[in-house]
Amino acid sequence: INDRLVPNTERQKMFFREVSSKLKNLDHHRLRPVALMGVDRSLSVYKESAAHPENIITSIKGNYEKIPLKELEDIVWSRMKAAYAERKKQVLNELEKAVGTNRYACGLDETWKLANEGRGNLTIVERDFHYPARLDESGMQLLPSEIEPGPEVLDDAVDELIEIVINKGGDVVFVDN
Repeated sequence: INDRLVPNTERQKMFFREVSSKLKNLDHHRLRPVALMGVDRSLSVYKESAAHPENIITSIKGNYEKIPLKELEDIVWSRMKAAYAERKKQVLNELEKAVGTNRYACGLDETWKLANEGRGNLTIVERDFHYPARLDESGMQLLPSEIEPGPEVLDDAVDELIEIVINKGGDVVFVDN
């Protein structure tokens, strides 16, 4: 296709679709949060063109072409922290509702079993929580391990749980201890 014959908005959409596709492929199709920065028109075209607009957790309007990288980092990180704090609030509200309707699992053992069954839609993990463990013969129950990590010991069952949840299409949110 001759690029000069394509209207500017269409070129932007094609470019943004490509960007969206590349973002999706970054981590084996695991969708990551996206912070957008740009002028109003570009932000709206990206949102319209993105394969997964739900991953946009913040949009920062303005022209940032001449802003130093450190300043951009500060602007983006402050908005990301606010977005993560809001997400944490939403997740804790979801947890409260789930507890009220008895639709939740609590503790690593119960969560491990349900996640392996593909029933870990949302998993809330305490930041810095680690748990070395062994699996029983069925692979569905964790047993505490006090021996050195090796082929029969998971050095961190929490990390394994996170991978299982994500690989089965669930979401993981970290909260402070």
